[in-house]
Amino acid sequence: MINLFMQSLGRVTVTPPPITSFTYTFQSVLADNSYSWWCKPLATYDPVTGDSYFTSIGSESTGKGPHMLHRLQPNGTITSAQLHGTEGRDEHNTAGLLILDDAVLVAYTGHNIDNMWVRRVSKDLSDIGAEQDINANGFDNNSYAQLYRSPSGRILLFTRKNLYRWAVAWSDDNGVTWSSAVDFLAKNTTTIPDKLYMTGQMDASGMIRFAVYHHPTGALDLNEIYLVEIDSVTGTVTDAGTSLGNLYSGWTAKTVHTRTVVLRPYTGGSFRLLDITTDSTYTYLLVADFVNAESGSDYVSGNYRHIKVNRSTNAVVSDTIICPHGTDVYSSYFGGVYYVQSDKGEWNNQITVAREESGTWYVEFWRWSGTAFEKTHTLDTLQTGATGLSLTRPQPFLNGHLANAPLCMYQKGDYDEGYTSWDNEIILVTRQTAT
Repeated sequence: MINLFMQSLGRVTVTPPPITSFTYTFQSVLADNSYSWWCKPLATYDPVTGDSYFTSIGSESTGKGPHMLHRLQPNGTITSAQLHGTEGRDEHNTAGLLILDDAVLVAYTGHNIDNMWVRRVSKDLSDIGAEQDINANGFDNNSYAQLYRSPSGRILLFTRKNLYRWAVAWSDDNGVTWSSAVDFLAKNTTTIPDKLYMTGQMDASGMIRFAVYHHPTGALDLNEIYLVEIDSVTGTVTDAGTSLGNLYSGWTAKTVHTRTVVLRPYTGGSFRLLDITTDSTYTYLLVADFVNAESGSDYVSGNYRHIKVNRSTNAVVSDTIICPHGTDVYSSYFGGVYYVQSDKGEWNNQITVAREESGTWYVEFWRWSGTAFEKTHTLDTLQTGATGLSLTRPQPFLNGHLANAPLCMYQKGDYDEGYTSWDNEIILVTRQTAT
């Protein structure tokens, strides 16, 4: 299995086979912990060593939220290391991670703060390395950290800067030193004053496909989705096949709302962008749409949708409703859907789903049949009752389609919007067998 998988990483995209049957176990990992939608990668399985790594934000009585890195060994042993502990208790601050040959690289920040930290941590977590603050490289007022490793060896670190733009720096020595940061995308804050969100996935050739949109709490119909692509090897940036310049040479930030609009919410409604994957021809998006705009109150109702987009034209090829996700669900805890994929964006036609229906929460596996999504496994259920607790954010491990890899982690519980108290645990789903 390991040899076959490593061949698939040899710059030839091979779609991982679907998981057709498996047995699984649950492992409650961390009480009073959480993780973000927008920091990535959050969880990765290493097929070479059999170890898995994932990140979270903890909760302390002092109101601080330590940045945490965790290692899961094949025998089930979990080791944890605290990376930083002085920021507020806020899951937006979760670290992104990359598994390198000699270390685990982590990058993390707070929520809109003037720090961007990186560390090279030993793989057994016994040495967390020196914390390096690279904010002075050109970052500012940062939120979220996203890491991508190019086939050239270059590592790219993206973060949101000053609410309304995203910036990137890169390292050619496995995170020891970093370039000056370059503003990648920006927005006209006069005409569209909403915060900017972005998520991406890199394919085996090194092309990073980014989906960008505005915060759903903003004005109606403004949280449309745009797609932009970077060749991480050459630096060429394109929109629907048209070159916008070179990120590594002479780049100036491009205004987001002048890019091609790929998807708009229904009139009067809103949606949340949840996940992205890509192959050589198409980009795939998972979104949650709602019939009303989110403005700090409950969404009325919504669906999960799977969007297939032509990479050359940014035209939507198909738009499939996966399943209803529930009614009267507060915005911060409406479940979520994710692609099960390798660390090179190879999707195996399966997704993880967290949804609510008639007062019961479900964590499930669904599979794309070629024409529709079909539920294959129910992993967990929870009656909300008077507790108001939820099952949310079923984050798959990258490479989680492989035998003996952990399938996913999800959250069970809740926390208040002020981040002052959490009743939330992270649960791992580990697979025992797979065919």
